[in-house]
Amino acid sequence: MSRVDAYDWNFVWKVWDALRDTAYHGTNTEFALGDTPEHRSMGVWSDGTPIKPLKVQHEAPIRP
Repeated sequence: MSRVDAYDWNFVWKVWDALRDTAYHGTNTEFALGDTPEHRSMGVWSDGTPIKPLKVQHEAPIRP
């Protein structure tokens, strides 16, 4: 099993928690959905290096 890192904190858990909050309480939508700075932000690695923010695409097909 790998160690918890910035990806876990700043994407997986952040978005999951925000989606849950949005669904149950109508809060934290800026972290859960859309092309907002809060949603796109991935924070920094443990050495302080910024992580490239998420890219939100608005049209299909979505390709890398």
